[in-house]
Amino acid sequence: GTAVNTASSSGNLTAGEIYSLACQQVVGITTEVTLTNYFGQTSSSAVAGTGFIIAEDGYILTNAHVVDGAEKLVVVVNDYEDAGTTYEYEATVVGSDASTDIAVVKITRDEPFVAATIGDSDTLKVGQDVCAIGNPGVTGDVMFEHTMTKGIISGLNRVSLSEGYSL
Repeated sequence: GTAVNTASSSGNLTAGEIYSLACQQVVGITTEVTLTNYFGQTSSSAVAGTGFIIAEDGYILTNAHVVDGAEKLVVVVNDYEDAGTTYEYEATVVGSDASTDIAVVKITRDEPFVAATIGDSDTLKVGQDVCAIGNPGVTGDVMFEHTMTKGIISGLNRVSLSEGYSL
């Protein structure tokens, strides 16, 4: 998913306006990993995930589990003028932290990318509308690119009881 600035001169952006903007900022990431089984046999596998551009020079925030063990990373970016056209860039991992499941990857090209505006979580309020846009998974050869859902902020400042659970 991505965080976008929803303020505009006329107020908040509509869900459609957020989607149009986010399609320029949200990227698909595919990784190629080689797995070795108990018998020493190797096989290749692909992992797909979502990231979003955080800097015009091609830095992308994603999840560590998407890039961990990757031998090859490919980032798919939508064309700004024609959302149906995509470009692929080979990426490198800049850093990864498994404990927070965060990673940063880098792609390059001559012209700048459209970076997402990171929101201020201190300004969130319970009940506030939010949108999530990303690539939720792969089924066969189909990656569900730029899927959008809408919801509300359900709670703030939750305390973690143990890994994977919170109040």
